[in-house]
Amino acid sequence: MRYNIALTIKRSSVSYTFALGVYAPHWKGPQRLILTVDQDVVRDVGYTDGYNERGCAERLARMPLDSAVQLVARISSVASHAHTLAFCSALEAMWGVAVPARAQCLRCALAELERLALHLSTLAELTAALGAQPRSTQLSECYRTARRATHALSGRAILPDLCVPGGVRRDVPDEQRKQALVLLEGLQRQFFPLVDQLVDQPTLLARTVNLGILSREVAERFQLRGPVARAAGIAIDLRRDTPYAAYPQLEVRSVTQDGGDTHARLVVLLLEALESIRLTSLALQTMPDGEIRTLPPRDIPATQTSAAVESPRGELRYTVQGDGQRLSTVTIAAPRTLDRLLARTLLTGLHLDNVIPVLISVQADAADAEG
Repeated sequence: MRYNIALTIKRSSVSYTFALGVYAPHWKGPQRLILTVDQDVVRDVGYTDGYNERGCAERLARMPLDSAVQLVARISSVASHAHTLAFCSALEAMWGVAVPARAQCLRCALAELERLALHLSTLAELTAALGAQPRSTQLSECYRTARRATHALSGRAILPDLCVPGGVRRDVPDEQRKQALVLLEGLQRQFFPLVDQLVDQPTLLARTVNLGILSREVAERFQLRGPVARAAGIAIDLRRDTPYAAYPQLEVRSVTQDGGDTHARLVVLLLEALESIRLTSLALQTMPDGEIRTLPPRDIPATQTSAAVESPRGELRYTVQGDGQRLSTVTIAAPRTLDRLLARTLLTGLHLDNVIPVLISVQADAADAEG
């Protein structure tokens, strides 16, 4: 569902309100921004947080485990697999259950395809907003290829509840695995030239360098994670720093930039997308034969555990508490999304034409819900 963003434009003593409604192409979050503009430059930012509380964390503790996994998979439309992977990993740590190596590789492949799809979608939107429509069209085609690879592996274009406690719900036949690898090889050939063209394209440089700056100090103060933080020089990536699933064998090459501006975020998304193609291919190529799931116990121990994964937007942590029979408490710590302080830091001093590209570059238009 898409919500409203309203821009209040003040020139001299006259103000105008422009509402981008439920079908506005660049805004999908529940927040409302009021921009005070003088001579087409943003002078102040008012912010109202929208209603996005669905009580998922509280509901999880009252549900049967199978139903809880299904709900977790539907908390975020763009990070479904990341949510289920974090939730299942926390449960597996509680039980002390070892996940089979084949399932670990498949989990990583699906996680990287999810990251790849979101990054390519964001890049296509960003280049369209910057006026580079031919590049946006090419990126959209890359996105569709990534979705076809996802469909080849899972039988679906999205990844709801493929990850289950103890492993994965179903195996990938060798024919489907090879089909996904062929698609990924073609995607790499399709995408790699675009990276070179986009990084140094003069028109994009003019619209992205020194715009929407988040310095390292500001990013640290806001405790940002994920691509936005890595674009500000914060080299934190759980896949590399505290590797989980099959990531210890995949040797993740984390991407960082120091600029903290829209261009740095563009570069990080481009290079992380390339890395996701490599990691997905490597996980599928090295995936061993064997079981895909270890069946967990029925009862949940009276203890507390947590697990964190590197979602497409940064650290996503689930903490679960058991009472000896079932879950008693679930806590979800999602990556920080756009709020009043962050919006004011990003947008104050910007020309009005640059507002939407900057917001897209921080992926503020499709924020993860905490539940």
